Amino acid sequence: MNRIEWWLLKYEKEFKNVDKIESAKHIFLDNDGTVLRLPPTLKPNQNNKFLDLFNALDKLSNFYKFEEYFGQQMKEYDKIKTSKLELRNWLTKNEKLGADKFVCFLLDYLDYDEEDKVEHLSIFVLSAPEMDILVNRADFKNTIKFLKTFNEIYWNDEKIAKKN
Repeated sequence: MNRIEWWLLKYEKEFKNVDKIESAKHIFLDNDGTVLRLPPTLKPNQNNKFLDLFNALDKLSNFYKFEEYFGQQMKEYDKIKTSKLELRNWLTKNEKLGADKFVCFLLDYLDYDEEDKVEHLSIFVLSAPEMDILVNRADFKNTIKFLKTFNEIYWNDEKIAKKN
């Protein structure tokens, strides 16, 4: 993740410039004066691939910012896991992250065809599916542990996770 963070910083200015150029290519003026932005119809060019790669890595970087928080939450969980009331409060406190912001994290990054080969996070770049980008699983160990624990309780334990 350190190299990804460095890469994002290094290419941030170029990303903004390329994004501006590519966005302007697909803007059209309708007969009534309405400005329309249409999606590109041709194969993605190098600029599109760069933009998609940057966005995919930036999204992962934003998830990475929660790694320390999830480590703290797992320490708290270990202290309160035997108390239904405290566990319910823990779920409520983390519901926005676990059931909203990170709801697809495990599927997006750890959903492999062959379960026994899951080792690292896989980054998918829409315009360049041929790219094989893997991120060390250890960089997200707290996130993965938190989400597996949260999901097991939140989605499967009706006695604790009283959802309205």
